[in-house]
Amino acid sequence: MSQLRIVGRIRLSRDTDASTSVERQREAIEGWAKMHDGQIVGWATDVDVSGAVSPLEAPELSQWLQQPESWDVLVAAALDRLGRTLFGLNDLFAWANENKKVIATIRESINLDTWSGRMVASVLAGVAEGELEAIKARTKASRAKLVELGRWHGGALPYGYRSVKAPDGDGYRLEPDPEQAAIVREIFERVADNWAVNKIVRDLNDRGVKPPRKGSAQWNGLTIKRMVSGTSILGQQKHHGKLVLGPDGMPVQFGEPLVSDDLYRTANAVLASNKVPRKRSNPSGLLLNVVYCWECYVTREELSPLYLNVQHRPNRKRQEYRYWRCREVVTSSGKCTMRSLPADELEEMFREDFLGKIGHTEVTESVWVPGTDTADELEKVNRAISRVRKEADSGLYDDDEEGYLERLKRLTDRRRELESLPSTEGHWEDRPTGETYREAWDRMDTDERRHLIQKTRLRGFAKPNPLTLMTVMSPPRFREALPGWTHVQEQGVFRTHPDGTREQLPDDFFLKNLGR
Repeated sequence: MSQLRIVGRIRLSRDTDASTSVERQREAIEGWAKMHDGQIVGWATDVDVSGAVSPLEAPELSQWLQQPESWDVLVAAALDRLGRTLFGLNDLFAWANENKKVIATIRESINLDTWSGRMVASVLAGVAEGELEAIKARTKASRAKLVELGRWHGGALPYGYRSVKAPDGDGYRLEPDPEQAAIVREIFERVADNWAVNKIVRDLNDRGVKPPRKGSAQWNGLTIKRMVSGTSILGQQKHHGKLVLGPDGMPVQFGEPLVSDDLYRTANAVLASNKVPRKRSNPSGLLLNVVYCWECYVTREELSPLYLNVQHRPNRKRQEYRYWRCREVVTSSGKCTMRSLPADELEEMFREDFLGKIGHTEVTESVWVPGTDTADELEKVNRAISRVRKEADSGLYDDDEEGYLERLKRLTDRRRELESLPSTEGHWEDRPTGETYREAWDRMDTDERRHLIQKTRLRGFAKPNPLTLMTVMSPPRFREALPGWTHVQEQGVFRTHPDGTREQLPDDFFLKNLGR
């Protein structure tokens, strides 16, 4: 009689489960093979694979099931190492019967080559499935209890935190990771200080700061935006898309916030205010979304931005040629025929006009002034009410309407209580920086200068032959953007000629479209 060819089946839901470790299962199977004078031809080892996964779909085992001619017997240390669902095990038993293979389990001493063995296996499979359901129920109850206690329920740790054993020994809590928490605070402070997201990304990558996601080589803008707008850095977590809330409707704290609520709101307000349409060219250039096409406005009253183009001419020792072109020309829409504008000349004309108007004016910065008394807590409650309503609109409370109404009632009662108390709302306030626009311009790079221009809400229109730049200012809007600017004679619409002379035009020449 030929020697039995054995495939050893090893499965583990978690590789930290010492009671059914890989080594223990392997030793049991090797002992069975020796007792039955068999030869182990391979191992179907599936680690970190749940018992709820069908044996026919388990990564390693399924590979051996696809080559039944290479083995005779599948041996497992116990029936639940094959699987924990009745249907999944029955599918495996049916496959073995069709392919004339033997399945044996050591602990239960079952041999599926006999009808009695198959009957006992079916009964035990039902028991295994019941045990799986019990495990799921215990896990769900344990998670709910941990959430109630404000304990960490496991999974990937949010950036900026590490898990530590709770003082009372029941579960884990999150505490700030000193190194990562410092990076988080730095990011929020820079966003609040109006740093461009791309500039923050470049700085982190240049310094070799390790990004949050495993496997990622570098930081990116999306990671920064998600961090700033998310709730994990406040020590709060979401489950199935919903923020985890306590009985009072307020977020459960799993750990100490990494940034203050004031800094969190300021950074998010700055991030939201800096959102502009994705009209980017490469490179972006100084005048992107600042100067627009003269022809498109005059002929169709459309604000078409100019895009910067850069070419290198090989016949001229790689000389760089920079020029601005209308978006409609770049996209070949056929709507515009305006020729290209030399970038150096146009940018210099704009620089002289811009700094000539406001170079002496002091730059102001918008600073968030936090509320006093109950304002901060009232804002938190209002955000919680808004969040709960959005979650309900999304269908997240379809199976818990009573819980939704109770949570909303508690929050609205708390809001009424806070509204009855004196408070001052948080607000933005313009404060002088001690630096003029000319001084700021001299120290800035191109992207920073463009952002500086956009803050003033100044717009321009340009055309070639001869190269002409027209700058447009709406006095009310300009005064709002530049509180310290008092030169009334500079307010209005101007046409700048190549020789530097400026011609004032009627106030309503372009103003009707400034709100676009």
